[in-house]
Amino acid sequence: MQQNPSSLSPRSLPQASWVYRVLGDQNFEQQRGFFALWYRLTSLSDAQPGASFGQRDRIRRSRLASALMLFLLTVLLIAGAIGATSPNHTILIVVLSMLGAIAISIPLNRRGGVEVVGVLMIIGLTAGMYTSVGVAAFSVGMSPNDKDILYLLFFSELFAGAILPVNWVFLVAAVNIAYSFVALRFFPHDPALTLLLKTGLPVIFPRLVQIHIISSGVMWILVNNLKAALLRADRAEEVARLQHDIAAQASRHAQEKQMLERQIDEIVAIHAQVSQGNLDARVPLTPGNTLWKLAGPLNTLLGRYQRARQAEEQMQQLLRRLSEAQGYLHQEIAAAVAEQRPLRLPPDPLVAPLFQELQGKIIAQPSYRVTQHKGGQS
Repeated sequence: MQQNPSSLSPRSLPQASWVYRVLGDQNFEQQRGFFALWYRLTSLSDAQPGASFGQRDRIRRSRLASALMLFLLTVLLIAGAIGATSPNHTILIVVLSMLGAIAISIPLNRRGGVEVVGVLMIIGLTAGMYTSVGVAAFSVGMSPNDKDILYLLFFSELFAGAILPVNWVFLVAAVNIAYSFVALRFFPHDPALTLLLKTGLPVIFPRLVQIHIISSGVMWILVNNLKAALLRADRAEEVARLQHDIAAQASRHAQEKQMLERQIDEIVAIHAQVSQGNLDARVPLTPGNTLWKLAGPLNTLLGRYQRARQAEEQMQQLLRRLSEAQGYLHQEIAAAVAEQRPLRLPPDPLVAPLFQELQGKIIAQPSYRVTQHKGGQS
């Protein structure tokens, strides 16, 4: 059974490493704590449902930049303390340049300017190192210790691969290689470095090139593999979301079909009750009734049919009573005429008022006179 990627909670992931506890995605979802506050203030918000892979990748790089800035701040505070208390104060140049770049990058990263943030971070890092080497070279001459700073320039390539589009890492590597060549070949050197470069330049410079090429190539491969994995995960999440939506839609359709069948059965049952003589039966109009447009007029029709049937029954009852009263009246008239007694009206109170004027009357038989006329009889 496949599990919906959206259902994976950060709590279900391994939490043993310090990196996960500090830089893990669960910090973006928390509402409290220092890391949650830091990420909320310095990076983009969560992607909206249906966001494209490009938008999700920008949010990922923004959060990575936020995590790197937090890590760098910690390192820079330690490096600044070391630079302030040691004879080598050139490290303060790197620290100050990076602090300035971070201060500018934080609001930009919050607004989504990830590329600008990456450029600023790289410039802040490389400018500090470049300046440190240049100041030392043109003031007292570049020493072997200053030469070692050139080995640290590959840090900027790591930042480029992590924050910027990955192909930029080769541009940064090319600039670092060019600066290293210029510094080793043309910058003023102290006697120790001059003596070292006479025989060691063919070894030192290729090592620097190897560092930049290898670090850039590894970053390019890792980032591209990561993007491919994220793309597959994004597609899998999208497929899982679509499958979930389809399943939910199918479930809703099944529920609607079941409800519709139940309502049809109720209407059929009401028809059966009405056909069996239960004129008080009505279709229940419950909330969410799919057939309420049909049930309402049907109930109205049943009500009218019930009233028509009641009126018909009342009319039939009246006709029956009138027929009974008519038979009674015929017998009563015949008896009253024969006995020469007053009429007694039918006892039915419904028809009695119709014959009220005959109450107590005596009906006499008609008398006939025979008159003799001359020449004929009348």
